[in-house]
Amino acid sequence: MASKVVIWVLVAPPLLLNLALYLINLGISGWVLNELIDNELRKGNHATPYLAITASASGVVGVASVLTGFYSLISRKAENNAAAAASGLIAWALTVLNLGFASKQIKIGHVHSKRLKALECISIILAGTQLLYVILSHTRLLLEKNPSATTTGGPTGKSLASQDTAAAV
Repeated sequence: MASKVVIWVLVAPPLLLNLALYLINLGISGWVLNELIDNELRKGNHATPYLAITASASGVVGVASVLTGFYSLISRKAENNAAAAASGLIAWALTVLNLGFASKQIKIGHVHSKRLKALECISIILAGTQLLYVILSHTRLLLEKNPSATTTGGPTGKSLASQDTAAAV
């Protein structure tokens, strides 16, 4: 069983980094969406609306994933670990979608706004850091003791109690 300190040292820093990056992502994408709605953003290209929408969606789901991850670290229950790993995977999938639109916007070019360039960079960085968190959270699931292992007797599927009675006979 992995110790609590090792798990905190491995999982907490990516969670804190992701929280900061997702909040910045939400702030910039909110500004871009506001400018798009007001029809005042003239420094983007055709991929800008898609980038802003996916950045907002991945930001909201990413913050929820981070909060689930912190709750999982605090509660130390197997169900919460699985929920944190699953929400992290969903957030990573949306972040990769956002990465695709950021890459398309970079490829099209003609972006003169520093905030849009920052949003592109944060989208690229978040795809990597969220993947790191997903790998660590799934590794954490493998390292921690499975609570169902105490009730099943291995590949036969018999409970430990029935194996003990069979051994006593």
